[in-house]
Amino acid sequence: MAISTSFKNLIKLFLPIIFFEFYLNLSVFLFAFGPWPWPVTNPVELYAYLLSAHFLLFLGYYSGLKKAIRKPIMVNNKEINWLKISLIANILLLVPTSYSRSGSIIPDILFGLSSPGEAYQNAVERSFSGGIWVAIEYLRILISPILAFTFPFIIATWRDRTKFERIACVFIVFFNIAIYVSIGTNKAIVDTVLLFPWLIALAIISGNLILTKRRTIYLSSAGLGGLFLAFLFFGYGQINRGGGVASGRNFGPPINIDADSTNWLTASLPDMYQIYVESLIRYLCQGYYALSRALLLDFDTTFGVGHSMFLVRNVESLLGITDLASRSYPARLEQAEDWGMLTLWDSIYPWIASDVGFFGALLIVFLIGRYFAMTWIYSIRDADKISILLFSYFIIILLYFPANNQLMQNGESCIGFYFTFIIWIFKISNFNIKIPARTLIDAK
Repeated sequence: MAISTSFKNLIKLFLPIIFFEFYLNLSVFLFAFGPWPWPVTNPVELYAYLLSAHFLLFLGYYSGLKKAIRKPIMVNNKEINWLKISLIANILLLVPTSYSRSGSIIPDILFGLSSPGEAYQNAVERSFSGGIWVAIEYLRILISPILAFTFPFIIATWRDRTKFERIACVFIVFFNIAIYVSIGTNKAIVDTVLLFPWLIALAIISGNLILTKRRTIYLSSAGLGGLFLAFLFFGYGQINRGGGVASGRNFGPPINIDADSTNWLTASLPDMYQIYVESLIRYLCQGYYALSRALLLDFDTTFGVGHSMFLVRNVESLLGITDLASRSYPARLEQAEDWGMLTLWDSIYPWIASDVGFFGALLIVFLIGRYFAMTWIYSIRDADKISILLFSYFIIILLYFPANNQLMQNGESCIGFYFTFIIWIFKISNFNIKIPARTLIDAK
């Protein structure tokens, strides 16, 4: 049965928020009814807060959608070739970054796969030891938006890219993944696998990628294969990485609970995959337990920087303050209940609430939804470079909502996001031309 053009347009417009509302509510459902018996003492308060957050995320998205449809963004086709600069910067920093993070010029993938626990511990110790590689990391922070630009822009505008640009992008992505594998972490793999489908969707909807039967098979196979491999690597790392508070079917201090092997969701799975799924659910949902406990604490402001460990550390160092970090909700939860701020998830909400309180955090969620919608429209309609990059940042923020304020915890992604966001806000604030809503998708 043919689908009307207007219905197709609605799906294209609302696709991101439909997915994330489903994903976030699913994570809450798994928290409540999954294999882990979380000892929540204030369920009404917790679930009411999460329901409010998800509603305001949708409301913000809807408001941003309406604004972006009527208000175009100016695209300058004669501007500096940022893609060329980004490709060069990425390629030049591949080897120094590998040495900085893993101690090897070429990533030792075999070591990361065979001994993920040892590789991870070595990387942690290396990050605190200082040395010349600190300069490499600060250089990456300074040019972080440029480094982050290559992957999302090339995938989102695939049809318009040269063969060299495509090959260079693939090489850069896989080299960076190899670095993270060599240090026993799954972040680069997971971020890439989860961001890739959204960039493909952006390219298809904007007309920059025409789907053929062969391409559909290739892209589906690549996406599902990458997701499966990321799942296996994650589960393997969870089982074999030492020193954590949670491994296998046990979640240790401070709550000491065991997964229910007879739970409806995992009972029929083979033992190894049962542990993998339990680990994934524990990893995804534990932040909601921390949120339930943080909701019981009083507010103590962190003056606008408590949402980011990177910002807190640098503000404390610059101003000589010693107690700023300890005022955040995650830090105070660790002090009160031994819930490790650096070893366990807290969800995004306590991090944001550290600066603006929990009611203020709901307003921030509204704004995230609003700006997320606007970047989606400016990306698919106008192929705006800054919007495409900012859209990819928002995808990562939203994917980690149940876990933490992921994007803000290291200097490269934190500064990259804020620098991109400030430029983008300045850019959209300078134009007030209104256009008919019907030109948004129908012209594609």
